[in-house]
Amino acid sequence: MIGVVFICVGLGISISGWLRRKTFAGAFHICFGSAFFLVGLSLTLGMLHAPKPSVNRAHDQEILGLTTDGVESIILDREYKNLAVDQTINLVQKPITLTKRSEIAAICAALRSAHIMSPNHPSAQWYCDVKFNTKGRTLDMRVSSTSNQGVILWLNESYRCNSIGKVLHSIAQDHDFGKLTPAEAAVRKSTSDHEDMICGLILFSIFVACCAFVFFVLPVFPVWRICRRLGLCPWLALLMLIPLANVILLCIIGFQKWPIEEELEISKKGGKPLLDSSSEEPGSCHAI
Repeated sequence: MIGVVFICVGLGISISGWLRRKTFAGAFHICFGSAFFLVGLSLTLGMLHAPKPSVNRAHDQEILGLTTDGVESIILDREYKNLAVDQTINLVQKPITLTKRSEIAAICAALRSAHIMSPNHPSAQWYCDVKFNTKGRTLDMRVSSTSNQGVILWLNESYRCNSIGKVLHSIAQDHDFGKLTPAEAAVRKSTSDHEDMICGLILFSIFVACCAFVFFVLPVFPVWRICRRLGLCPWLALLMLIPLANVILLCIIGFQKWPIEEELEISKKGGKPLLDSSSEEPGSCHAI
């Protein structure tokens, strides 16, 4: 519903801008309305393709109703894979594949005690990503142990299941919590540092691009309009894209004697205006 509202508002703003498209306000309305329209279109398409609640509930019940015979293996993995090696927010440090029928049976039996809940600011102690490999399918489940609301299963809805927390912690402990060897720890730290550096460079590049757009590209249009109104060549506005040249252009515009001032001086003296509007088109190029 909200997507349709955004679409209608965007169309209205765009149409009003199109009627005044030769003005700056009209162009701004067209851009603003187009943004509203695209946001509304994205929201509408997202709502149309979103799974229905009945499908979500069926998916949850499929996981909570798993049996030992229907599960071939279970993988315990890290939830936050970009953290440093010494972080304990993950229950395991590397993937642990469980194939023993006793371990699989313990996890499936613990799922039976899950009941739906509404989390209220849970304080997490550890996270674990649990993958159930069934015949032809892989089902994912996120588990978090909290200090104030027990163990929470994060599916399409939230469920409390304290028993599975004890089972997962015991199994992870039996496997030494997937502790890394020194070589694996060194490789992971190197990979993490490299990823952090790449993310930092990407964020810095985006910041530089935004600053360049704001300080160099955006001023081109208003300077173009100023040059036209002053009787200067509007193509001089492209100098705003060049560092240092943009400062020189602003100094020229600010300190030179503008044509309108010359006209006023001549008019006060009773002479003929310097610029004859009948013989010269607005926005024509004049020497600076």
